[in-house]
Amino acid sequence: MGLSELEDLQQRYACLEQLYNEAVRARDEAIEERDKATVLIALQLQNETEELNKQIDTLQSQGKKLYEENEDLKIRLGYAKDDLNKLQQRHISLQIEQEQCLQEKDDALALVREFENNKEKDESVVKEGDKQDDEKMASEQTDPAYSNFRDEIFTSASEKDLELEPRPPVTVKKSRLEDVFDVHDEIGKGKFGVVKKVTERSSQTVFAAKYIRLSSSSSGSSRDDIMREINIMNQLHHKRLVGLVDAFDMSRNIVMIMEFVSGGELFERVADADCLTEKEASFYMYQLLQGLQYMHMKNIVHLDLKPENIVCVSKNSWDIKLIDFGLAMELVPGVRMTALKGTPEFMAPEAVNFDTITLATDMWSVGVIAYILLSGLSPLLGEDINETLANVTAVEWDFEDESFDVISDEAKDFIAQLLVKNSRKRNTVKQSLEHEWMKVAEIRQRPGSRAQIVHLVISYEHQSRPSVAPSLATVASTQEEDEEEAGDEIKQDTKEQEHVHNINKEEDVVVEENNEQKSTQPPVFTKELSDISINEGETVTLEVGLENDANCQLEWLKNDVPVTEGQRLSLVNHGEGRYSLAIRDTEDDDAGEYRCVVENEAGRVACTGNCP
Repeated sequence: MGLSELEDLQQRYACLEQLYNEAVRARDEAIEERDKATVLIALQLQNETEELNKQIDTLQSQGKKLYEENEDLKIRLGYAKDDLNKLQQRHISLQIEQEQCLQEKDDALALVREFENNKEKDESVVKEGDKQDDEKMASEQTDPAYSNFRDEIFTSASEKDLELEPRPPVTVKKSRLEDVFDVHDEIGKGKFGVVKKVTERSSQTVFAAKYIRLSSSSSGSSRDDIMREINIMNQLHHKRLVGLVDAFDMSRNIVMIMEFVSGGELFERVADADCLTEKEASFYMYQLLQGLQYMHMKNIVHLDLKPENIVCVSKNSWDIKLIDFGLAMELVPGVRMTALKGTPEFMAPEAVNFDTITLATDMWSVGVIAYILLSGLSPLLGEDINETLANVTAVEWDFEDESFDVISDEAKDFIAQLLVKNSRKRNTVKQSLEHEWMKVAEIRQRPGSRAQIVHLVISYEHQSRPSVAPSLATVASTQEEDEEEAGDEIKQDTKEQEHVHNINKEEDVVVEENNEQKSTQPPVFTKELSDISINEGETVTLEVGLENDANCQLEWLKNDVPVTEGQRLSLVNHGEGRYSLAIRDTEDDDAGEYRCVVENEAGRVACTGNCP
């Protein structure tokens, strides 16, 4: 091989090597471009995927919202249908009433014609009726109790005549009750204890001793609660108000010594009677207003006016007294005070709505009491607490029941001037005392079945009327101080012939220490929580019923977080094993799972309800 050939091969090799290097470089550049393109595509896909996920989440959220709105519309549609049915029923009722009015008009014209044709005969009947009225009035005048009662109520004597000489202010003593009083048998029993008859040794005067357990839980009353009641009663010295005589601190209990009132509840007196005249009803309401006027003059509002708290002084007396000042409050001028207190069917709309309470709050309750006394029917009572509170806030009542067919227009107007939603437009105590119904001279005899109707109402009342407070009494005033006023309906001993009604039936009454140790059984739900739909701005009540709830710790939870009382939330103990959680002015955030947990030494139970 020549030198030229070798050089040629070397040159060709160099060219091939250059071509190879260029190919490798081109390959590397292609790979790099591919990698860059892959990264760009991956980033683009990632961005597009994230955007799609966001759109999916938005669509799901919109779908959920549309579903909730659809469910809400279904609920509202149901309410609208119910309202439409009510309006249709009302329309039919009005048509029937119109036909009745036309028929009554025709009947009246026929009666006028008959009267004109038989004038002499009618005049004879009128004279005979006047003679019977004279005989009836003469008969009434022979009844000293009735005569004295009538004269006392409708004379022009000054209200000062009913005011009593102020007693020395009662302070809680540390001395022994037994050193001053002889303690007798139990005469009244409540969930948390008893009331006993006692006799003061020095004067041999009979009083009633009410035992109240000191506790910060729902099983008792706080010392502040009891002292507030004592301070209020220290200001009340009136013939129509039960009086406080003494008080003793017995370590775990405070004992309040009160007047012994043995005549029984007014409504029991009415139910036992053969009949009730409208005149008698006005007598009783006049006395109630006299006592209430004295309280209102001192700027004290009762907040728990109801039939059980109106009692007769004795079985042979027509006098009545107002009792139970456990929920009473002294209004402070210039200070906005709120208090969700009382028994639902007797509570005023402003109390239910947690608006400002005034002296007019009591006047609403007076109207409800007058309605029941005249008809034997409760104007606002519903199937449960929620329905009752809804009736109160809607002010749904009327005079359509046949019981009012024989009631005078004056009596109806008396009630109508009180059952007014706007508290500023209600009649005051003074206006009510001056109302024409209080001056009515004619005695309108009610049928004998009236007593039976009232008796049925009273029986139903004791079975089915829990109080919203003590418990709602736990809602604070403007100072937002939580008041734990546990309550209980005091059940009178059926074997005891003398009924003591000077006790606070919505407050805690307890047995003496030697009667406190009782066998403990695990709590049992008699009524569990149910699911309730929440609509914004309404008042919702979650309620449970319990057996063996003595000495129990009860806790409410929302989504497993303990519920505490506040501006809109109230933990309610109705007494007799009934507890509830009241939520006012509901909001969307109030929706969730609610749980009630009850525990004592013997066991623990819980139940759950959903509020979608």
